[in-house]
Amino acid sequence: MVLSSNADLRTRLAALDASIAELRLRLKGLEDLRRPIQRQLDYIIYPVLTLPPEITSHIFLHCLPHPLPGLDDCDKYAPNTKLVPLLLLQVCRTWRDIVLSTPYLWNSLHLGRGMFLGADIAKIVADWFDRAGSCPLTFNFHLPRGSRREFASPVLHGLAPRIQTLGLHLGAVDSKDLIGIGPFPILESLAISYRWSPSFELPLELFTAPRLRHISLTRYARPRMFVIPHDVYTVACAAPITVNESLDVLQGHPFLKELKINCYLGYRDTTSRTEIVTHNNLETLHLVSGASVLRLSRLPALQNLHLSGELDNNDGDLLPAFLAFTSLRYFRTDHRITSLSVEWFTAMSGLVDVELCAPEYQFFCDFFARMDRTKDSGFLPHLRTLVFRDCACQLDASALRALSSRSTSDDKTTKLESFQIWLARKIALISWDDDLTIAACRELVRQGMAVYVGAEGQNFV
Repeated sequence: MVLSSNADLRTRLAALDASIAELRLRLKGLEDLRRPIQRQLDYIIYPVLTLPPEITSHIFLHCLPHPLPGLDDCDKYAPNTKLVPLLLLQVCRTWRDIVLSTPYLWNSLHLGRGMFLGADIAKIVADWFDRAGSCPLTFNFHLPRGSRREFASPVLHGLAPRIQTLGLHLGAVDSKDLIGIGPFPILESLAISYRWSPSFELPLELFTAPRLRHISLTRYARPRMFVIPHDVYTVACAAPITVNESLDVLQGHPFLKELKINCYLGYRDTTSRTEIVTHNNLETLHLVSGASVLRLSRLPALQNLHLSGELDNNDGDLLPAFLAFTSLRYFRTDHRITSLSVEWFTAMSGLVDVELCAPEYQFFCDFFARMDRTKDSGFLPHLRTLVFRDCACQLDASALRALSSRSTSDDKTTKLESFQIWLARKIALISWDDDLTIAACRELVRQGMAVYVGAEGQNFV
């Protein structure tokens, strides 16, 4: 081992000291750059607080619950500190100021029956809606029995000029207490619900509302109980009504655009009504149950038919004749219809969107056999969207050929833009290992068709 001289060691040590000094100088420069950045971060404890108040208030609006008036959800959405906007008041002073200065966070109020126990409801309502400024109001509440003097008259009468959407959940004896309240000059949507069957003299005219266009009736509320203005556009009847009542609504409201009815077997008419009711403006019909109303109606402007219940054999036989007098563009079912036939669709040549629930195997096969444009170019020529839900049938070669034949369009036919099969759970749990089927579906995707085959969150394609 050769020992370095004293001079060499000192030279090497000096060089290391110089390098260390240079590194320390660079480190100091980096620390100088870091210090103002850290200072800015220290000033911003919560980055969300740097958003402009207008953006923050817009985000808050998307946090609001949006119950539909007419449903028995007043208790669920009544004001409490776990829901917006009261929840946001507790976060910080900045958010509290933004919430209190955003009128549209306060223009909707839902009061359940429990709110009337030991509370000054009139003051709660007044304070809440004062924060809404001049915004149109949505008011949805359970009216306590015998409360006209304490609540209905002073509160509703004072708010009437500002209420745009109103939900009344009533007892059988409450309705007469509402007569004379109003008028409601900007009221557009009204929902009425009865907790039990009312015994007042029928029909009842509650108040004046010249702009009323939408009425929803739930539980024991039915159309025959009220004088419904002729220019109402939408009527939704969740309570079971008779076929005769349904036809009366159609006959008495020539400007009606949308109707939702529920006719159970036990509520069908025993009368021998035979006259056909023709309605020239109805565009949307939602049958929750009981399609026998179609036997006595003709709806030439109908574009949207939504069937939520099963059809018996008689109803199924009547449907093709009814469909021949419509202009349907959208057809949807929410339950399996055992009488569903491909022949129904020959009467619906203008259909654009079709959504069917739990189709039977034979219908599934027959439908795709007709879908193949190389064999039948006149079947549903304008179809753009096809959806099967809760389906227990899988795609075969015939179905794939039919879909492929619809991947292009010409002057007389439309391209199928979206195809979906939402498989039933027992089918979706089985791993789909048919490589040829998957490859064919992916080829449709490459040709521009949106394809979904699988369960929710599990697209095999």
